[in-house]
Amino acid sequence: MAVLGLTSSFVTTWYGPAVAEFKIEFSGNPYDPAENDVRVKFTAPDGKAEERLAFYTGNGSWKAILVTKTPGTYTPTLLRNGKPSIQAPTTRTVQATESISKGFVKRRDTSFIFDDGSTYVPLGFNLSWQNGDLPPMTESLKKMGENGTNWTRIWACHWDGKNPWWPVEGTVKDGEFNPPALEKWDSLLSASATHGQYAQFVLFHHGQWTTRVNPNWQDNPWNTAKGGFLKDPGDFFTNAEAKRRSKNWLRYAVARYGHYSSVMCWELFNEVEWVEARYQDRWPDIATWHGEMADYLRSIDPYNHLVTSSSDPIPAVEDAFYAKLDFYQPHTYPANVLAAIGKRKFPTDKPGFFGEFGPPDGPDYKQGVRDGIYGGLLAGHAGAGQYWYWDRVEKDNLYPIFARAAAFMKAADFGNHRTAAPVTIRTISGQNVDLVFRPGIGWGKSKTGTFNLPAEWDKEGEVSSYLIGATGGNKAMYVPLEFKFRLAEPGKARFRIASASKGGANLRISVNGAEVYKRDFPAGENETRVPEPIEFAVPKGEVSVKVENLGADWVNFSSFSLPGLADSAKAHGLSEGSWASVRLLAKPGSKVTLSGLPLLDGTYTVQSLDLAATAENTSTVTVKNGAVEIQPMYAETGLVFRKSG
Repeated sequence: MAVLGLTSSFVTTWYGPAVAEFKIEFSGNPYDPAENDVRVKFTAPDGKAEERLAFYTGNGSWKAILVTKTPGTYTPTLLRNGKPSIQAPTTRTVQATESISKGFVKRRDTSFIFDDGSTYVPLGFNLSWQNGDLPPMTESLKKMGENGTNWTRIWACHWDGKNPWWPVEGTVKDGEFNPPALEKWDSLLSASATHGQYAQFVLFHHGQWTTRVNPNWQDNPWNTAKGGFLKDPGDFFTNAEAKRRSKNWLRYAVARYGHYSSVMCWELFNEVEWVEARYQDRWPDIATWHGEMADYLRSIDPYNHLVTSSSDPIPAVEDAFYAKLDFYQPHTYPANVLAAIGKRKFPTDKPGFFGEFGPPDGPDYKQGVRDGIYGGLLAGHAGAGQYWYWDRVEKDNLYPIFARAAAFMKAADFGNHRTAAPVTIRTISGQNVDLVFRPGIGWGKSKTGTFNLPAEWDKEGEVSSYLIGATGGNKAMYVPLEFKFRLAEPGKARFRIASASKGGANLRISVNGAEVYKRDFPAGENETRVPEPIEFAVPKGEVSVKVENLGADWVNFSSFSLPGLADSAKAHGLSEGSWASVRLLAKPGSKVTLSGLPLLDGTYTVQSLDLAATAENTSTVTVKNGAVEIQPMYAETGLVFRKSG
């Protein structure tokens, strides 16, 4: 098996699937390889053989599925516990002759590639479970394909009947799996393959193993309170029986679903940072479990699917946690999606992209959806940021947003510009507006607290929306904020607070040392909502605005608006030699100078795509000393620069 999903050379074609079925019942648990290690040997006419894990379908039938690099006719033989069985297959020979388009997703340095050598840049949204008021997930997968996406993420959760050992109704015999749940996965992965969607198969999720964050532990069949064998959810990562049963599930998944090229990867856990063991300071146990399960998957998966887990782990053990995983997969729900995703730099040893993001509620949340998508693409990540709220995609018809992103990806050909680097682009449109500074970190400590504006407007990604108190239990995370700038004329600042902690806070704002706002948020049973903005005057000349929280807990800011400091146009992008891809937000028909593009001097063809509609056009521009003048036709434009000649 190749290590960490890497192969020394990529195969051209896979063939299959060829399905061998055997009608037979064996004594013992058919889902436990300790009792029934059932495999099938597929033998070609020349005598060469390939072995695949078999799986029990729940109706007296065992199957094994062959996808192979060598097309042809194969004779299947059933093996049980290492010994051949005299049981004959339902069909004496099987055919593996139909080619599988592209093959399986693999890892190449910090990007993804298919087995046939073509590039893969994930774009899509989560489709984790069936919501009762939405169309069937198979229909959603069809619509995703029609709108150009190529990625999704599906959970093995119990509440919609996709968890094999935790039925939504009734019970399953201890240690066995629920056939209806297993069949659902076949329909979903088949639809994914038909419609070109590559799915992250999420095997476990944090709620199963916690009493704190989205807890399901109280209903978990493995809980001793429900007749199971685990007293503490934190023991999931170390208990021998829990690990044995976890491997049984992984083995079954590989046996039954591993032949699907639509399985982009095995995702061991959704947001493992919220499990009980993390709060018990057992993160090394979590990391060790991930390494063990990743090794096990690779030892049994003949197709070398990628392996990951979604988490922003504790930094001190990040290397240990991700050591045996194929790519980084954080999630984020910040006030400023573009800053949170666009400013994230992943280590350079493997790919990374955001598997979940969600912009704040509000009338402009669709802008936040585009920010997440293009924030990832134009930060040089291995894929776009992947939107979480699939119910909104359906109910608010966000499909056109993804269709335009797919068109931009095709025009830019991101997969073949993997050495491109993100660049800080300055804009000059001749019109200034208020600078709206939105924090790009959710819960956590700000990396810096002083900002010289407007030059450092792009440091939004370094500040947390939570201004943590200077006197409480998290005082080590306290970082007061200071905004420094110069105004030609006096103006008005406007700060917006989402809420203040029920633990209490004491907020103070001063301008040039003089206090202009003070509010004490007393501790109580609930958080304090603050619907109205904080407004205060700022003078002309040199200005320093300080924001402090001298209380015990946090104040959650959504934005800081400062008068007249920003250009009305905004841009961010990637550049590589004589190629660049830029997203420009500007007034249609205005003249905007972009500077800071590290492009070679010369004439460029610019393909311009309307990112909110289907229009596009092509023009010719001149780049000199990294600067170029653009006259956008659309409010939000995707620009692709290619040097002429």
